[in-house]
This record gives sequence, structure tokens and C-alpha cells, in this order.
Amino acid sequence: MLDVTPRQRRLPPRRHPRSFTHGSTVGPIPDTPLPEPAILARMQRYAGVIARYDGMVAVVRERYEAWDAPYWNLPSGAVEDGETPADGAVRELREESGLVAAAGDLELVWTTRTTADGHVTSRSWNYVVDVSDPAFAVDDPDGSVMEVRWVPVEDAVRLLSKMPYPPIAVPAVDYLAYGIRGRDWGFTLYGETWSWDQ
Repeated sequence: MLDVTPRQRRLPPRRHPRSFTHGSTVGPIPDTPLPEPAILARMQRYAGVIARYDGMVAVVRERYEAWDAPYWNLPSGAVEDGETPADGAVRELREESGLVAAAGDLELVWTTRTTADGHVTSRSWNYVVDVSDPAFAVDDPDGSVMEVRWVPVEDAVRLLSKMPYPPIAVPAVDYLAYGIRGRDWGFTLYGETWSWDQ
């Protein structure tokens, strides 16, 4: 299992070490659209969902240029202009898996913030929801999702722990393994080495 204690982790080699498609983000930020000042020109917002059905978790197998291979992930992606993080999470869940949930049914379980070169580069809000219809129908406009499936929680922990991007992997594994809600994770990138705390 992935070690989720605060520490440093060296990234595996990759073609573009600083080009990340997904990020993570901060806790006490409201679940409403943020204003668009100059800082948001450099900061990305992301949202992800742990979708559950009958004791299983939905995971998606994705490929990104910044990663050395396809990896399993939770349905997640960028929050678009004018969306709340919850609205973005619902849209990403629908696009990447076909699963349907209402923003009001999502429960916020953790947030993250990533920092590089002394600047907050991304924030993410991560939710959990139980879905009533387990049918998948991928409609991913980015074309990064290769496969989606239901897996037991322990398999989700194993699959997610292999992901090379700690701001996604560490909080997801921690929540699925221990069920602790409300953590506000901070990840800092120094060169190609990540450190984090919660």
C-alpha cells in the first residue's frame, strides 16, 4: 500500500515532469465559483468523485502524455469557468464513466492544494457519492479514458497506489483505506520531488 504519511517522494521518470493534467487542492475554499483574478490565471481547479455502488468503487483507466503509461484513477478533471467544484465533479463523473449524480448528493471528503516555485498551482475538491444506476457509458471529450470498471475498495486502493502523481494518489488511498473525512492536503513540488502534509 502507498505510504500516506507526510514525507517526500521522488517521481518516476517521465517525458514532461512539470506538465500535469490533473491536480489537487485546498479545503476551506467554498464550493462556489471563484472570482477570476490574476492568480486564477496560474491556478487550476479540479474535482474528483469516489462513486460507490453495492460496496464497489468506480475507477477509470486513463492515459496522459505526462505519465509513462496508462494508470487507474478516480473520475476527475478540471472545473470549468462558471462551475462550482461540485458541478464540475458531477460533469466529470458523467463524461468519464456515464454515472449520474446530483451535485446536492455529493459529500466533500477531502481537498488538496499543490504548490510549485512558491505559488499555489492547483486546488481540488474530492467527493463521495452513492449512485443508483451502475451502468457505464463513457463520453470523454478529452479521449483519455480507456476503460471504466467497478472494483472492490481494496482493489481500488491497490490500483490507485500505483499512480505516479501523489496529489491524486495519496489522498485517494488514504480516504479509501481509512475513511477519514475533512483532510486538507498540501503538496509541494521541489524539482521532481514531492512532499506533503495534511
